[in-house]
Amino acid sequence: MADVSRIWALLSQLYRITDELAVECGRPCTPSGFCVGTPGEILVAETYGLTLLTGNSKEFDASTSDGEMVQIRTTMAGRIVPLYGGNGLLLVVKLDLRRKRLDLVYGGPALRPWQLAQEKGPNHRGVHSLAIGTLSKLHAEQPQAIRLKPVA
Repeated sequence: MADVSRIWALLSQLYRITDELAVECGRPCTPSGFCVGTPGEILVAETYGLTLLTGNSKEFDASTSDGEMVQIRTTMAGRIVPLYGGNGLLLVVKLDLRRKRLDLVYGGPALRPWQLAQEKGPNHRGVHSLAIGTLSKLHAEQPQAIRLKPVA
């Protein structure tokens, strides 16, 4: 079991360091990829009662207690989230370092977000993505019964 408070502290430290690097280098320097994604996945798994899969799984990051597969996407300030398929469930959160909490953007079936991302088409790297605002709107439109919820 991961020490959630330590993960939040380390993420805060990471962002302080990258802020200093940006000042020193005179260019933006923001953590991304595994630096935010891996700790984010651990925080999400703890909060939502998920079991993480081994690292670098192609489409899914975790499973529910019922065995449903879950694609986890975490962001800090990003406006666009990459999606890797329409199967299983999708859980998108924003990490709020100041409040040390996860803000749910979308939690439910991955199919509809994936369909919208496909309609939009892939970016120059071949990755399909969807805007945070679109995901938030989709989440609000879903019935409560199919939304992923934090465990008590």
